[in-house]
Amino acid sequence: MKLTIKNKVVTLGGSSFVKNEAGEDVYAVKGRIISPMRRKFIKDMDGKTLYQVRNKWFTILFPKAYILDAEGNKIAKVRNDGILGFRLEGYTDEITVSRGVTFTREIFKNGKKIGETKRNIDVLRDSFTLEIDDGEDIPFFVALVIAIDNIRDNSKD
Repeated sequence: MKLTIKNKVVTLGGSSFVKNEAGEDVYAVKGRIISPMRRKFIKDMDGKTLYQVRNKWFTILFPKAYILDAEGNKIAKVRNDGILGFRLEGYTDEITVSRGVTFTREIFKNGKKIGETKRNIDVLRDSFTLEIDDGEDIPFFVALVIAIDNIRDNSKD
């Protein structure tokens, strides 16, 4: 499945659109207006929270983010490994995201490539394409892209 994740041009909390190839909204990402940890909620089109993403409160060297389930329980820590890319810790499967030479990053699950994410050129807002194999937990990988974007934004601050 191929999705486009675009931050809204005007938003106070960092909300985003998630659209399929036909341009239809499939998920929504809602941010809070005041959120030092940049908490964001991945929701289905009925408004039900599927996952949450938030930054680690304090990091010394490499910024980190957490992916939480709908109830707020931590299920994975996303870690920036510098030139190596990003890696998930604490998740049931081994998930890594390569650091590409271009804007494209490959996503691996237990050593097998299952998709890729690409940063799109958009002057006014962050925009990403996520392509993931059918049968995978699509909202989880949307949360992963949001977590990586949070980490990158946190690194710029």
